[in-house]
Amino acid sequence: MRPICWGNRVLEITFSPKHVTGNVSNQGTSSTQVQGKFNIHGADHDLTLSLPVAKSGDEVKASTSFDVPYQDWGMKNPSTFLLKVENKVKIGVSAVGHITVPGTVSAAH
Repeated sequence: MRPICWGNRVLEITFSPKHVTGNVSNQGTSSTQVQGKFNIHGADHDLTLSLPVAKSGDEVKASTSFDVPYQDWGMKNPSTFLLKVENKVKIGVSAVGHITVPGTVSAAH
């Protein structure tokens, strides 16, 4: 969750995963689908993300992007006389993690 400035307000955006489809290979790249609820401006929206996952050793990386059709989701288009914007915004997400097994010591990252 990351606060975003929206005029003089702070906007909180969250994604709550509900279901994952696909398997992550022991090494290399795998494809998964993550279904969940995307919450923006206090409203939930169903969202399915295509999420490629790359695993190398104990490191796992994932990244994806998706469009938020903010007007369709009840938000105001901020266009003005001098500023014209699209009716959607692209959001990118990247994550890196390390797999640990309980009771073992892993190298510091």
